[in-house]
Amino acid sequence: MDVMATGMRGFLQKMRDTQPGLYQRVLPQLVAYAPQIWSDHVQSVRGATLGLLAQDDDDDETPDYSAPAVVPDLTGAGPDLDSALDDLDVPDVDTAADVANTGSTDTTLTNTVSNIVNSTLASVPSDLAAVVGQQIDTDLGNASQGLAPSATTAPSAFSTLSSGLGTTGMLLVGGGVLLLVALAAAG
Repeated sequence: MDVMATGMRGFLQKMRDTQPGLYQRVLPQLVAYAPQIWSDHVQSVRGATLGLLAQDDDDDETPDYSAPAVVPDLTGAGPDLDSALDDLDVPDVDTAADVANTGSTDTTLTNTVSNIVNSTLASVPSDLAAVVGQQIDTDLGNASQGLAPSATTAPSAFSTLSSGLGTTGMLLVGGGVLLLVALAAAG
């Protein structure tokens, strides 16, 4: 399946489609350490939100500068704008790839993404990590130039079953494995 989107959008869409386990593992780190990936989306959402707040519902051409008959009490009215905008900054795991930036990406951002992905790949066998890492580097190179990712794919680095367990499930599975290792070492 060829991904036609360009830039980081194409990179993340390809990772989501071909490496879903890896995608789910790195996405929270990307949101935390590389939020610039979604800067265009955040600006458009914030602009739309602020535009809606600034709209005038008055349809007549002449502005009415007179004082309103009743001054509304605005204390505690409506949602807090700052917290509402903060919520818009973090893309949902299902839509994050689809709202990432499509243009070229600076070297600092691609290096950050590469470091996050490679550190995550450190937990898989080295031969598989090398193949997946090489594909990731190729696709990141394309993203940095605002191009679509390559059509080739690497074998899946992480099974989707383990990534589908979520953070809590992974902690329980990981804790169970550590307990088994500790019991085996003690015995």
